[in-house]
Amino acid sequence: MLRMRKLFLAFLISICLTVASMYYLQPANCIGTCNREPCIECKPGEQKAGFPFPFVHSRPRPELGGESPSCGWSGTCIVFEGYLEPDIKPFLLNTFFYTILLLLVRSIFPQLYKFLVRIS
Repeated sequence: MLRMRKLFLAFLISICLTVASMYYLQPANCIGTCNREPCIECKPGEQKAGFPFPFVHSRPRPELGGESPSCGWSGTCIVFEGYLEPDIKPFLLNTFFYTILLLLVRSIFPQLYKFLVRIS
């Protein structure tokens, strides 16, 4: 029961880490209209968010037409609506990645601490 509780806690923390990874944007300074320097003109769908697997992408909104100053309608940047439509498979892969990483860190650090205490 205690192992399941620890696994469940690692899974919950990994979901939080996956959601927090949405702040990792590539390319980071993608904007639709270049009024600030430095900036990169990006194509629709080029900007991605999430680490290690991007699960949020910028999407063009042809039904809205035109280009907004916030670059959301043209699809060159990720705006709020893009975060509401994540890709599920990369999201689950990221969650699995962070769960494994947390379990590895949890198992390695106590052994490393015991080893360092023993040699000192």
